[in-house]
Amino acid sequence: MFLLRTRFTPPSPYTALTLGPFLLIRRGAKLTPTLLRHETIHWHQCRELLVVFFYLFYVLEWLFRILQEALRHHKRPVQASPLHPRASLLTRAYLRISFEREAYAHQSNPQYLRKRKPWAFLNFLTEHH
Repeated sequence: MFLLRTRFTPPSPYTALTLGPFLLIRRGAKLTPTLLRHETIHWHQCRELLVVFFYLFYVLEWLFRILQEALRHHKRPVQASPLHPRASLLTRAYLRISFEREAYAHQSNPQYLRKRKPWAFLNFLTEHH
């Protein structure tokens, strides 16, 4: 991965964004081992889906999760996410994307990338993780 410090990307409140082999990090943000591992997990996912399909699948899944969250909110009051207690619908949908769920679940594990199996994000498509 190539690290690029940027002024405006990624959009707030995020501090880093994997864009193919490039890690865009907001100028002034601290690149911690946890953040680097999170984004490196995304780079592995990206390569597995030949980059273009990663972003296509990511956006489609996010849109699907927005719809799920909207329907869930319509049926009963929304329970707050453990990561973001007062999260918006868009943020809750983002946190349910399989790619993000894998990255958040393993970002604190220094050994994860060594033992990660290809296509591991597929294990996070269901709500059981």
